[in-house]
Amino acid sequence: MKESTIQKKSRDNLHRDGWYTFKIDSRAHKGIPDVCAIKNGTVRFIEFKAKDGTVSEIQKATHLLMRLHGANVEVISEVIE
Repeated sequence: MKESTIQKKSRDNLHRDGWYTFKIDSRAHKGIPDVCAIKNGTVRFIEFKAKDGTVSEIQKATHLLMRLHGANVEVISEVIE
């Protein structure tokens, strides 16, 4: 399944479950996750990848830095149900 399809279906499912989601424009900061999801004070940063996709070195570094500051960063390669 293509990354864009995984992202669309996952966002649809998150919305159905009451999450507010928005796409992050990564042009301002390379490596930032694709989507932010918020529900009841919980914030998730989600990087979507196709099954054969890989996380780039800049993404790994950015995700690590975000986690060190307490962010919940996920890399997803299947549709969030």
